[in-house]
Amino acid sequence: MPACVAESFTWDARSQNHRAPGQNYCEIVERLRTAGLTFKDKAADFRKLDLGFAREIAPYAHQTEH
Repeated sequence: MPACVAESFTWDARSQNHRAPGQNYCEIVERLRTAGLTFKDKAADFRKLDLGFAREIAPYAHQTEH
């Protein structure tokens, strides 16, 4: 593991992997790029969910005031 991101990870004995909290993702990617390291970012390999609304809800007056 690159030293520039090592402190962001802890060992997870259950999965036998190093893991980091998702909230550290951006910082980890920026550190790897700054260090000029090549890495494969699998976190971005997700499908977008198309979540619609179950019903239309009108906003309250104070939510539409400018």
